[in-house]
Amino acid sequence: MEPNVLLVEDDHHLRSLLQVALHKSGFQVSVCETSIDAMSLVESNRIAVAIIDVGLSDDNGLDVAQTIAAQSPDVKILIFTSDTRYESVVRALAIQVFSYIEKPKGVHELIAQVNKAWSACLRNALSLKQRECLLQLNLLDALDDFALALDHRQHIIFVNNPLLRLFAATWDEVVGTPITQWMLIEPIVEHSSRNLLMSIFNHLNSQMTWNGTVRLSLHSPAPEVEESRLIDLKFISLRGPGTEKIGYAAIFKDIERSFQNQRRIALRREELFRAQNNSIATLVADSLSHEINQPLATIANYLGGIRIGLQQQNLTNEELDHTIDILEKQTQRASGVLARLRQFLRREIAPFGSVDIASLINDTLALFEKEFERVGVVTKTRIPHDAGVFMGDYVQLQQVLANIISNSIDAMDSGRPKRPVFLVSVRTNEEWVQLQTLDNGVGVSDEILEKMFDPYVTTKPSGTGLGLSVSAEIVRAHRGSMHASRRRARGLGMKITLPKSLNTLDGNQRSV
Repeated sequence: MEPNVLLVEDDHHLRSLLQVALHKSGFQVSVCETSIDAMSLVESNRIAVAIIDVGLSDDNGLDVAQTIAAQSPDVKILIFTSDTRYESVVRALAIQVFSYIEKPKGVHELIAQVNKAWSACLRNALSLKQRECLLQLNLLDALDDFALALDHRQHIIFVNNPLLRLFAATWDEVVGTPITQWMLIEPIVEHSSRNLLMSIFNHLNSQMTWNGTVRLSLHSPAPEVEESRLIDLKFISLRGPGTEKIGYAAIFKDIERSFQNQRRIALRREELFRAQNNSIATLVADSLSHEINQPLATIANYLGGIRIGLQQQNLTNEELDHTIDILEKQTQRASGVLARLRQFLRREIAPFGSVDIASLINDTLALFEKEFERVGVVTKTRIPHDAGVFMGDYVQLQQVLANIISNSIDAMDSGRPKRPVFLVSVRTNEEWVQLQTLDNGVGVSDEILEKMFDPYVTTKPSGTGLGLSVSAEIVRAHRGSMHASRRRARGLGMKITLPKSLNTLDGNQRSV
């Protein structure tokens, strides 16, 4: 639908002036000075807006307007005249002209009214060909989202109430005006944000569609207060008769509150996860304190034996060398225990490296040795001798396995089976490694099983419901998968599948 305007004016100088002004405003203008020529142009051209002077040289302009209104009711008629007589105005109203403009008001007022008339033509086209699209925009009046529709010249043809309130303007003041006019109003849009919006609008000239999220700086009603908002923008192409593009609808959705809520949830989630990690760390520390006490006790006993031997002077050099060897081994054992505890507590993010499957499983099981003893759990492992290695983050994957073990211990402690068993098995091929755990604890319901990896889902009174959620994120970051299953009798199974090589990971570290 082209912005074709008919100008019927017998004053040559004024006609030329108006033609130039309309052309600069983006309209295609057909001009004439008689009623006969006017009717001929209406019949042969797709005229959208007709501007008619009342005092034509060969006829009354109102008669021409009445004929056009009868033959082409979609044409928006504007009377531009010096005739201010009451009867002329009344007749124009009877003809239902779009606007009656007195010439003393000037060219600026005429252009503004032509823009409004053109916008009305486009809205009519939407009503006929895209009624559902216009209906959607009208429905947005009841929402907090901002919505408007622009023609291909970036003039506003529709604006909803929330945006009118932002503009602090009426419908008549906004519709028909260029969007740039409102982007230049400093109290509404800050300078850098205005430039961003204008670049998007310029992009739309060729693409007619755009979707994205941008941060804009908007000023509040108090000019000294500036507010930065995260806005989701959607621009949808609008079409008139056939497939002709006539403009686009723009929807500005303020998602700042949602964004801030998500940030608060993420922070709270991190706090809860840290608390859960501290709980697991306490269990690990208790277990390792028992483990470290054993080499320390051995060291103390042998040192006591050395002292007695020296006092009695019956300690041979061979016995002393043997005792020193034992002390060195026990010291190394204690040092290894402390290193495992330090590594587990730091949760250091390291580049992906070679992870030995057997070491990962055995080291993590060792962290929970005391807890296994407390609950009476028998641990079993089925790890092929050629299980080998894969690429990953050792500490993060140990965290995943520690979460699973901790949950299984709690489940078996609550369920109290006659013989608590925790089994870890491994399967591998050239591309993947699969780690599976099974316990015979209390198990979970079908409802919990379906959403087990969702945040905040837990069956424990003091649980945060984040351990398995974050574990699943870590596994996904390794381009793997994690699944849970119920055992037929009781208990729970966990299956983790991970790629072996960095090629499957696109050569990049994936951290959570």
